[in-house]
Amino acid sequence: MGNIAFGGLASGLNTASIIQQLLALESRPINLLNTQRETLRSQQDAYKDLNTRINGLENAAFELTKISSLLGRESNSSDTDTLLATANANALTGSYEIEVLQLATASRLQTGTGAGSGNTLGGVADTSDFSGETLAQINLNNRVREPLTEGTFFVNGQSISVLAGDTLDDVLGKVSTATAGTVTGDLVTDPAQGGNVLRLSSASPIVLSQGTSNFLSAFKLDTASYSGGTLESTGAVNAVRSDLKLDGSEGSTNLAQSVGSGILTLNNVSINYDASTDTLNDLVQRINASEAGVRASFSQAGGGRLSLVSKSNGPLAIQIADTGNVANALGLQATDSLQVGKSAQLRVDGGAVQSFNQNTGVQADGAEGLVLDLRAANVGNPVSVTVAVDTEAATSKIQNFVDQYNQLNTRINELTAYNPQTGSKGVLLSDFSVNNLRQRMNDLVFRQVNGLDGSNSRGSLAELGLSTGAIGALPGSTTKLEFNASQFEAALAADPTRVAQLLGAEDTSSGANVGVMTQIKDYLERISSSTGIFSERQRSAGRQIDDIGDRIQTLNERLDRKQERLEAQFTLLERTLADLQAQQSSLAGLF
Repeated sequence: MGNIAFGGLASGLNTASIIQQLLALESRPINLLNTQRETLRSQQDAYKDLNTRINGLENAAFELTKISSLLGRESNSSDTDTLLATANANALTGSYEIEVLQLATASRLQTGTGAGSGNTLGGVADTSDFSGETLAQINLNNRVREPLTEGTFFVNGQSISVLAGDTLDDVLGKVSTATAGTVTGDLVTDPAQGGNVLRLSSASPIVLSQGTSNFLSAFKLDTASYSGGTLESTGAVNAVRSDLKLDGSEGSTNLAQSVGSGILTLNNVSINYDASTDTLNDLVQRINASEAGVRASFSQAGGGRLSLVSKSNGPLAIQIADTGNVANALGLQATDSLQVGKSAQLRVDGGAVQSFNQNTGVQADGAEGLVLDLRAANVGNPVSVTVAVDTEAATSKIQNFVDQYNQLNTRINELTAYNPQTGSKGVLLSDFSVNNLRQRMNDLVFRQVNGLDGSNSRGSLAELGLSTGAIGALPGSTTKLEFNASQFEAALAADPTRVAQLLGAEDTSSGANVGVMTQIKDYLERISSSTGIFSERQRSAGRQIDDIGDRIQTLNERLDRKQERLEAQFTLLERTLADLQAQQSSLAGLF
C-alpha cells in the first residue's frame, strides 16, 4: 500500500509542487538523453536514406557499363502478323528481307483409323448399333455423352414423348408417326465423324425444338441444320467414360475394345497400366507426369480421341510400344496415327532456306544480332526488317544517372547544411565521410580516362555533354550536374567505341576497364555494402540508441524511487506537525 500524502494540510506548504520541482531538476539528464536519442535516430534515418540513394546511383552507373545500354539497336518489321524482330547490340544497321516459308510444328500421335485401331473410324468409343437398346440400357452402357432423360421434344411442332422403357427405334417410330411418315430416322455409322450419328430424313425442312427431355442435345441434334434432305448429329454421339476403370468393373467405359494390363513405352519411357485399377484419365495423367516428352489429352469429339503432342517442335518421331493392348484400343498404332512435325523455314535476303525447330528466339544466318519471332508463313511475301541505332535508350540511361547524382548531391547538402543566422545544422554536418562522398563523386565524374579510341587518347564525360552548372559552364562552377543530350548523341554517332571506353562498357587500348562509370560503380558498391561506412554508421547509431534507452530506463527507475522517498518524508513531516499542533491546542486548554 502506498504512502498517503496530506498535501500541506498541517504545514500549509504545497508539497506536491515542491516534489515535482525537485524531480524536474533530477530529470534533466533524462531530457538530455532523450534529445541525444532523437538526434541519433535522425542520423540513423539519414544514413539509411543515403544508402538507398547511393544504391540508386550505383545501379544507374552499372547500366552504363553494359555495351547493350550504349550500342542499342531498334528494329521494325513491315508485317508484324508474319514476324517480329528484336535487335541486340551486335545487329548491323540496315534492312533485311526475310521470307517465312513455314512455321515449326510439333509431332502428334493420335487415334487413327483402320483395322485394330480404336473403333477403326478414328475414334475409340464403341460404335455398335444400339438403336434396339432402351433408354435405361443406353444410360447403363454409357453410349452417349450425357444420360438421357424422360420427357418430350418437338419435331415440326409435334410433341414426341421419351420414356425410360423406349428403345431408340421406338422414339424414332414416334417421330415418324407424329409427322405422318414425312420424317424418318436412323442410327448410322459415319466414318467422317468417327462414330455413330443420328440421321433424320425428310423431303422438306425439319424443325426441331427442345422440350423437357435432353434427347436432342444428347444426340447432338440441338445445333444441327437441315440440308439436302437430311438433318443429322453435328458429331459422333458416342461417348467414353474416361473416369471409370478400364476393365469396366465400375461400369461400362463404352470403349470399342476391352483393355487389359501392360507396359506402354513412349520414346523409351515405360509407363505401367493396370486395367483393374486405372482409368483412362489416370493413364493420361501418368503420361503427362513422365519424361516421355509428350503432352497427352483426351477429347470426346469424333467418337473419343487421344492425342500425344511432342513438347518440342520439329520432325521428331514419337516412338511407341505396348506389351498389352491399350495402344491398339486407343488407336495409337494405326498407319495414320503419327503426324510428323515440321521445322520452321525462312530465307534471308533471298538466300538459302534455313530451318529451325522453334518459332521464337530464331537467330538466322545473314541477320546476325536479330532475334526473330515467327508468327505466320507468308510464302512469296518477304517482310522488311530495318535496324537502326537506338540512341534514345542510351540517352535515357545517361539522364537517369544525372538525375540520381543530383538527387544524392542535394540530399548531402541538406544533411550537412549550416545556417549561421539561425544556427540550424544538418544532422550529419560533422560527419567527414558524408562530405568526403560528395567530393569523391565530383572528382570521379570529371576524371580523365586514358587509352581511348580516336586522335586524342585522353577524355572525360565533359565531351559527352556532362557539366556542372548551365550548359557550357566551366566544370566546378556549380554543384548540379547538367546533361546536353544532343552533344551525347553526336558523340555516340561519331565514335561509339570511344564513348563505350569512356564510360566503361569496353576496355581501353591498354586492355583495362578504367571507364568513369566502372570506377563510380566500384566506389559506390564499396561504401554502400553491408560492410560499408554508412551501413556501419547505421549499426553504430542503433547501438547507441539502445544504450541510451537502457540508461533512460535506469534513471527513470531511480527517479520513481526518489519520488516515493520524498512523498514519504513530506507525509511524515505533515503528520509530525499535525501531532505538535494537537498537543499545543491541548496545553492551551489547560489555562
